Amino acid sequence: MHQQDQAFLDALIAAGVDYLFTGHWHSNRVQAQGPILEFNTQPLVMGGLDLSPAGYRVVTLDGDALSVTHHTVVEAPVFEVVSPLSDGCVRQPSFDVVAAVELGTDAVTVSASLDNAAPMELVYQGGWAWAASVGGISVGNHTLEVTVWICSAPTFAGANSSSQTDTTGATGSWARPPWRSPA
Repeated sequence: MHQQDQAFLDALIAAGVDYLFTGHWHSNRVQAQGPILEFNTQPLVMGGLDLSPAGYRVVTLDGDALSVTHHTVVEAPVFEVVSPLSDGCVRQPSFDVVAAVELGTDAVTVSASLDNAAPMELVYQGGWAWAASVGGISVGNHTLEVTVWICSAPTFAGANSSSQTDTTGATGSWARPPWRSPA
């Protein structure tokens, strides 16, 4: 909804509207417009202007409970770590891990492990972006492994295969070559 549409928004609020479904901006976003929750969905054929892949939403209303599930349509899976850069340096004492992930399924979890430590979950940022901050790094070379998990059963399962994705069950892991944290 455009910012200048305040009169329209006020009329919707006065009419008791709780949810608004739009698509004009060709993007995938969910945002609050005052007390109204707006679901903007990108086109099914060409994707969004925000570079989100083609998609659609399934909406279910059970009494007063609204359930909205977003689905994407991609020609090929996308899975790449975009930060930190390969063979690059990061600033101490923390840096952001950012992965671009789009597999055409909703049940995805992305995690990262620095130097074989316990994995941490990356948080969905919108579009194809998943991110988390890593702190407490020391000077020296480090290894980062990012793994994408697809839930095909009550538990998650993963496989270590470089940049490969099996959409029927599990996923791939991507290991960044060692990189340095400068002094």
